[in-house]
Amino acid sequence: MRSTITYALVFICSVCGLPLSGVLFSDVRANENEAKLRQHSHYAKRSGKTLKLTLASGKTLAFVDKPDPNGFAGVKYEFVDYVQPIDHFLVSALVHEGMAYALINRNNGKQFNIDEVPVFSPAFDRLITVSICDAFCPNRLQIWQIKPQPRLEWTFEPEQYWASGSAKWRDGKTIEVTKEIADPAVSDPTKGKYVLKKEMLQLKLLPGGWAFTK
Repeated sequence: MRSTITYALVFICSVCGLPLSGVLFSDVRANENEAKLRQHSHYAKRSGKTLKLTLASGKTLAFVDKPDPNGFAGVKYEFVDYVQPIDHFLVSALVHEGMAYALINRNNGKQFNIDEVPVFSPAFDRLITVSICDAFCPNRLQIWQIKPQPRLEWTFEPEQYWASGSAKWRDGKTIEVTKEIADPAVSDPTKGKYVLKKEMLQLKLLPGGWAFTK
């Protein structure tokens, strides 16, 4: 399981312009990142191994990567998108043990680290991340309140095995969560046989906080 502290240090070091090692993205992802850089070239530019973001004040944040010959300690930064409704940049850091993301305020450069590509609420005042996999991810769901200040609002770590998961906002207080689990009716763990099925859950913001209601 990847370390949240490690990724926090990675992003802190990068803002200071410290060189960090890197690995390569797939061609498909690289093409997507290049397209975003062209679309938002007035905010984000890549020069060789350095990704530069320009804040509203004109200050530049530099994220520097360098290939790691051993392939274990590398970090590769990419500009994922500019989220206009909240005026934040989304940057990814690809490392040997997975991926991390940071949302960076274009006005003041402040950032907060998140597990996955965020899914925003209709009003862009909250986001949910779903990071579920077999290795090198936190295996949890998190909801962040974005306005007035970023704040981790809720975390859920499934006790049952989830093969995958996804989330979709129905309204500002309701999220539809899809989980993929082993179907006990047809799976046989003693023989290594697992047949997956999808189930829908409803997550609601109640007076006491976020909770699954069905």
